[in-house]
Amino acid sequence: MKTQRLAALALGLALVQCRHAPKKPDRTAPWPASAGPSASAAPLLRRLHYGLERGDVSFELPARHATPHGKLTHPRGELDVDLDDLSHTTGSVAFDLRELVITRAGGEPDGANTARALAWLELGRDVGVEKRDLAANANFLISSLDAGHLVAAPNGDRRLPRRELESRWTVRGELSLHGVRVPVTAEVNLSLVPGPDPVGPPVELLIRSRRPLVVSLNTHDIRPRDEHGVPVAKDLALLGDDVGTEAKVSFELVFVPR
Repeated sequence: MKTQRLAALALGLALVQCRHAPKKPDRTAPWPASAGPSASAAPLLRRLHYGLERGDVSFELPARHATPHGKLTHPRGELDVDLDDLSHTTGSVAFDLRELVITRAGGEPDGANTARALAWLELGRDVGVEKRDLAANANFLISSLDAGHLVAAPNGDRRLPRRELESRWTVRGELSLHGVRVPVTAEVNLSLVPGPDPVGPPVELLIRSRRPLVVSLNTHDIRPRDEHGVPVAKDLALLGDDVGTEAKVSFELVFVPR
């Protein structure tokens, strides 16, 4: 009998403890809030470093009589992401312009026009190595993201095979190209792929241009030059007729945690 009374008392105490158990923390968008540090788990970092895993960057130069197309290969980049406030995200995306490729209508490389484009950028074969190295560097520094609101992306979007969080943002920063630095803004879609851990950070960030980023050739002193980097006055007539005076750049960049 004494044993039965002790068992009943223990069961009652357990029920009281359950009834007064602390409430689980509410989830916060876009990720659940951390339950805080414990003896078995480290606190969740809210600012993480992401590296550019892969990127697709293309451009066109629409003119009166033609629209040259091209692409920039092997972009490099990184993001310092504030998971509590994405607007505080900073980072950079860099290119080696010596890897620029002009393409034909079917997408195949156009060797002759690629060589011409490189010459205009002072990256011709007879330009000095030191000057070529300086001219080859192009960099977009990201200083902030503005006016974003995360929503669930539709599963039917083939570009988003998993259920992701997507939002529209304005990227603000500075473009350094051909020795000229100018402030720029770009309208983008930002998609986040949640990881298997419900309280963990996204396992992938996808940034896609909503509208092409417009880059003025004149602003960056990109004009007809020969293989030595010397301006060719007679070819100035190409600008506006066969080669547009503005490059319209579209991009899709995928970042993952580092």
